[in-house]
Amino acid sequence: MNTRVTRISNRLAKALAGLIALALPAIYFGLSYQYQAAEALTEATFSATTVSSTVINANPELWQYEHPRLNVLLMDQTPTKLQELRRIVDRDGRVVAQGDEEDVDPPLLMRSAALRDSGREVGRFEVIRSLRPVLMETALAGLVGLLLGGAVLLILRVFPLRALKEALDTLFAEKERAEVTLHSIADAVVTTDAAGRIEHLNPAAETLTGWRREEACGQPIDRVFCVVTETGGEPRDNPALKALATGGAVASDKGALLVQHDGAH
Repeated sequence: MNTRVTRISNRLAKALAGLIALALPAIYFGLSYQYQAAEALTEATFSATTVSSTVINANPELWQYEHPRLNVLLMDQTPTKLQELRRIVDRDGRVVAQGDEEDVDPPLLMRSAALRDSGREVGRFEVIRSLRPVLMETALAGLVGLLLGGAVLLILRVFPLRALKEALDTLFAEKERAEVTLHSIADAVVTTDAAGRIEHLNPAAETLTGWRREEACGQPIDRVFCVVTETGGEPRDNPALKALATGGAVASDKGALLVQHDGAH
């Protein structure tokens, strides 16, 4: 029982520690990705609106050739700590203008918004970001998750097992005290399991029945406490079985004898 409980406790501790170690970096990456995606989309939408209102609407036929103005708009953005490339493409996906950033390390995140001329889409403003810094921060979060998971595993494996050991020691001590008490009293005491099989006899019960405890354990109670009539030796209703069935005290019938293990009455 102790080994089984220990094994179950260890499995639960490992499962919880693994969940913590995996959940922390996963949650961090998910939140960071959503934040970066939303920020990139917001930037692309704002920039696309600016380009549409200041460049495209002013020169709808030749806006693709307004490189100086487009480059100024590409550069006039809020700086970010991530590597980021901003570019403007036409309706066919050809690059019209792009920022100075040339190398953006993968993995990449891209969000874009439409450039419009009187409601008609004529191109897109794209924001391309590198997620490498996010991955590095996620790796750090993973390391923290491993440390936390290890700490949780240590706590859950040490303290519950210590508490279990103390509980088992207490139960063992109580059992020893109960056995000392049973051995010291003059009355015969017998304990059985739910099926009526002997689990324990105290010395007085051994003397009364003629059975040693080692021999009686596992035997049906009506075999150890065999009751017959005083005159003819016929079997009588067993008071021990009645006591088990009713859960209360039962007196022995008059004229009944207890047959000992060696056949003596």
